[in-house]
Amino acid sequence: MTHVFVAGDPYLDSAAVFGVKQELIAEFVQHPPGKGPDGRALEGTWRKLSYDFALKRKA
Repeated sequence: MTHVFVAGDPYLDSAAVFGVKQELIAEFVQHPPGKGPDGRALEGTWRKLSYDFALKRKA
């Protein structure tokens, strides 16, 4: 299982179940109301995460 954590989350230090690693903390960029990623008009602010996942080949 992979989990991406929100940068600045006050619970990062207490997420023992997931074992937070620095490389899994990411910035969710806030965008103003307007055109969303799928072209729809969004009335409220929204956030976008861009993150590259890599799969490790089994030996």
